Amino acid sequence: ASMFGDPTGLLWLGTHGGGVNILDLESKSFKHVYSIPGDPNTLNNNDVMGIYEDPEGVLWIGTGSGGLNKFDPQTQQATYYQYDPDEPESITDNMVREIVQDRHGMLWLPTRQGLNRFDPRTGEAATYLHDPDDPSSLMDTNAYTVYQAEDGAIWVGTRAGLNRLDPLTGEISAFHQFLELEDILDVPVDSIDEDALGVLWMGTAGGGLIRFDPQAELFTQYKHNDDDPDSLADNFIWNVYFDRTGDLWIGTAAGLDRFDGDSGRFIHYNEKDGLPSAGVMSILQDDLTVEEGGPNLWISTTKGLTRFNPESGAVRNYDVSDGLQGNDFVWSSAFKNQHGELFF
Repeated sequence: ASMFGDPTGLLWLGTHGGGVNILDLESKSFKHVYSIPGDPNTLNNNDVMGIYEDPEGVLWIGTGSGGLNKFDPQTQQATYYQYDPDEPESITDNMVREIVQDRHGMLWLPTRQGLNRFDPRTGEAATYLHDPDDPSSLMDTNAYTVYQAEDGAIWVGTRAGLNRLDPLTGEISAFHQFLELEDILDVPVDSIDEDALGVLWMGTAGGGLIRFDPQAELFTQYKHNDDDPDSLADNFIWNVYFDRTGDLWIGTAAGLDRFDGDSGRFIHYNEKDGLPSAGVMSILQDDLTVEEGGPNLWISTTKGLTRFNPESGAVRNYDVSDGLQGNDFVWSSAFKNQHGELFF
């Protein structure tokens, strides 16, 4: 599920086949942006994988098969950017998994056919691919996630490991020691976040949780262990997320985990704690104060959306009966904007 929060107190939620759901955190009501056949000013595909709102308030939506959609909520106008084999500067694939804007205004789009650097001013894209003859190319052409670190570097998670890209020079560094980890062959890196010390934490689809210290170039792997109840809940991770206090939350195929860095233990939350599903797709924190009943985590799952207060343990679940367009959200597809609105 793609989730994104914006400054006006709205939560934007991307679903499998249901378009974008917008939750007003004050009125607790939902609005929708979705595809209407024959209407050129709606989404062209309801499978929403990535959501981003630029500083002008324009929504950029990565879809499962419709390419990149641009939607202006003020004018209600939509523009589509799709793969065109006759246009070398088009995006390279119509499945756009995520959208990150760098400090220079470029949009970075991970796709099955490489990483696209998209210029929203011209509508043109440059592409980074894997080249078996170039050890400094992407480790794999199939790019799953992209993250801009505090130092401005672009980190790319692929189906074969981790790359660092300098957005100014285009120079790529490949960290091949990633492939020395356990059970990591052909396992995608599908979510990346950064702690206060500049250390990267990565969720993988089958290889567990990976910690990477860029200074030491050292990888540490955390995996599920059937004999250790305090180990990671599951090796399939859809989302990793640091909250404002620095706590690391992990969305897995077996529930929500919080990592205790002091002890190395994982604290588990699942259906017995009120979650509607063990499949946790995305996590965001709202900006509510304690007096306002917050701060809360908003968690998209395979069976709806959950508001979870870590302090009190209070859970409120939302589904189609509350106005959601659909209950099945897309992995690691969430965004919080400068105004505190959340997009899923």
